[in-house]
Amino acid sequence: MSGDNIDSQEFQLSDENYELFRAYFGDDDREAIFQHVSEIREKALKVFRFYIVQKFKLLRMKTHPFYPSLLDLNKKRKDLKVLDLGCCFGADLRKLIIDGFPGNNLVGLDISSEFIELGYDLFKDRDGPMKFIVADILSEEWSDKVADLEFDVIYLGSFLHLFTREEQDKILSRVCQLLKPNGVLFGRNLGSTSMDAPSFHSEHLDKDMFLPTADMFTKSLSDLGFGDVDVTAVSKDQLEDFQGGNDAMPGRPFLIYTAVKNADSKN
Repeated sequence: MSGDNIDSQEFQLSDENYELFRAYFGDDDREAIFQHVSEIREKALKVFRFYIVQKFKLLRMKTHPFYPSLLDLNKKRKDLKVLDLGCCFGADLRKLIIDGFPGNNLVGLDISSEFIELGYDLFKDRDGPMKFIVADILSEEWSDKVADLEFDVIYLGSFLHLFTREEQDKILSRVCQLLKPNGVLFGRNLGSTSMDAPSFHSEHLDKDMFLPTADMFTKSLSDLGFGDVDVTAVSKDQLEDFQGGNDAMPGRPFLIYTAVKNADSKN
């Protein structure tokens, strides 16, 4: 969607969001949940005009094909450490808690402290067990921010396509360094078909972006030391959380991917 003003009266609490907050709060009062979510959304709209805020499409991780396997891994390993990189409000992490994950095994990281603070307000869990980190993965301070952290699973949701090819290479290298051997990287980002030019200038963001094809992205992950790489191009109209969204880049698919860090990776 564009950055045009949105009439707050148009906002409706989706069944999915109601179930999320009902389960997390242990409260089935739909009207009270609606009033609370509407209030936080209005605060967020004063800072961010992103699609995820405007439409309040909070849950994305659960739509990924790897998600059921992630839940199974948690049942087998109660020490499974998960990072959501570019976590926004951290809604996907709260959904993991609902689905049985110990909160102290979950970490959210975002460049915006405002997103994280709004997440605490939205979910009323400022004293909860999850850890949140404010950091810029491209900054010189990155290594200090993530010192001594290692993860079994890292999720990148609608994140990489905001950067140039050189920035993406740096991000993926640093992500690989955070993963344990045989750790899993999964996520999604906008890509290109073989007919598209992968380099793209976003007028909305006023920056250059790189949107690789599935083959290009597969090679990037393989070159970094990932194996079992699976990258699938999916049209936006097939994505549950994109329904009703404004397609600012028509024809550009999402790349849905999963990869495993090789035990002998040098990263």
